[in-house]
Amino acid sequence: MSFSLQPSMTPGLTMQPTPIMVAFAELLALPCMELRQRVVTELDSNPALESEEPAGCELCGSYECADSCKGSPPSLGRTGLDTSPGLDAYAHEAGERCNLLREARLLLESADIPIAEYLIGSLDDRGFLDSAPEGIAASLGVDEKRVRRVLGLVREVGPPGLGACDITECLLLQLDTVDGEQESHRLARLIIGNHLRDLALGRFGRIARALGATTDEVMAVRRFIRASLRPYPGCQPTESAQYTPSPAPPAVVPDVIVKPRGGQSGGYDATLAEPLGFGLRISPLYLSLAGGASHQADQRVAPRDTVRHARLHVRRAESFLSLLEQRKRTLQRIAQYILDEQKGFLQDGSRALRPLTRAGVASALGLHESTVSRATAGKYARLPSGNVIPFANFFQATLGVEEALKLITASESRPMTDEQLRVKLQAVGYSVARRTVTKYRSRMGIPAGSLR
Repeated sequence: MSFSLQPSMTPGLTMQPTPIMVAFAELLALPCMELRQRVVTELDSNPALESEEPAGCELCGSYECADSCKGSPPSLGRTGLDTSPGLDAYAHEAGERCNLLREARLLLESADIPIAEYLIGSLDDRGFLDSAPEGIAASLGVDEKRVRRVLGLVREVGPPGLGACDITECLLLQLDTVDGEQESHRLARLIIGNHLRDLALGRFGRIARALGATTDEVMAVRRFIRASLRPYPGCQPTESAQYTPSPAPPAVVPDVIVKPRGGQSGGYDATLAEPLGFGLRISPLYLSLAGGASHQADQRVAPRDTVRHARLHVRRAESFLSLLEQRKRTLQRIAQYILDEQKGFLQDGSRALRPLTRAGVASALGLHESTVSRATAGKYARLPSGNVIPFANFFQATLGVEEALKLITASESRPMTDEQLRVKLQAVGYSVARRTVTKYRSRMGIPAGSLR
């Protein structure tokens, strides 16, 4: 018996993605702001593609956004699109306070926007409030808890320590955002809260005796404070501080605007935030040249190279516009189906959230699961309340951690620290880190224990 290895060819069928499929998948995965940049790049590289300069909302880009989202149309250049990120140009003209308010409005309900305006207007040059939240609540005639909740959301989009009433509170707010060992944080919190003046005067021995610590531990806390914190949220760190401030969180731009549907049937409609087709069209001149005619008055036939150049770029423009339209239809279908399935969540909150999977959405719409995943990953929806949430929230079977945290803080006999809240959450089955508790608490607008 002998064996031999000889190459041979056998027919077979395999699934191979086409270049068009790959290009569509890439466009579908892009969130709104990145898609705008992709359109800008295509406009700059393809002379056959033009923009009709649509005048949409400067915040979300939609023609039909909610009134609270309206703004003056962006300045359009040759490409017809504002390429600056977010509202940087507007913030440069109107100041950082306006930019801060614009970002906070994405997290606020319409009724709370006047409170945010008052709070931001009450900040001094150092980033401190000129009066305590209870005083602001009395001035506005609203509940103090409501003012503190709005203040928590404003702080979430601003630099750490923003909206404090003094240096002590400012440092404590910053401490909540810095990762570190539990014991060192506990000692730092005690020193900042009770012995900050002695620390500034170098009375390390007195602090050590009062707290039952060593002088070396107190001096280590002093080095930590100088290296990681700063006295005012609005000031620049000194060279000795060796502190690099974290970049401000970017404004969240929604990809889908959720609007209540009129009529007795109720429900919600999904409107894509991106401008309709971005005002793109194929240049009439290039269409004429691609047909072989010259744009000259004598109508002589265009040179062959010119016709070839025009046809190449016209085909490329047609393909890009077709992909944009296909992306729009796909994202619209998926978003609308999700809103129809999660109608209760939109009306009654997280308690009414239905179990929903991307595979289920794909099966119902006759799509591949990877298509649904690309269409929802990194995308955000703007709810009728004005809040902007990630699409991932629609697929969570429960928001149990946040609900449990809300119940614990609502029923506490006296304010608890984030570490105590972590222990309480662990007792009811949620094992999370202290900094995760801090993140959830800040996102929900619940003040720190020292401020509740």
